[in-house]
Amino acid sequence: MARGGGPDRDGAASPAGRCIRCIHYYVTWEPRHPHGCRGFGFKSREAPEWVVRESSGAPCRLFEPRGGREGR
Repeated sequence: MARGGGPDRDGAASPAGRCIRCIHYYVTWEPRHPHGCRGFGFKSREAPEWVVRESSGAPCRLFEPRGGREGR
């Protein structure tokens, strides 16, 4: 899978792109740990989805899409 939010080789959104569409994701503004997940309660250097996948071996199960304007 491609890291960084763009599509991977199969054209699916990468986990970094998925995280920014989740209600639990936030930007910490800390240079060493810029990504945060309120659902799991941690900050990380990489997108939270990568941390969850690397530690549990499974995709994030707390993903909830953000509400908002249609067509974004």
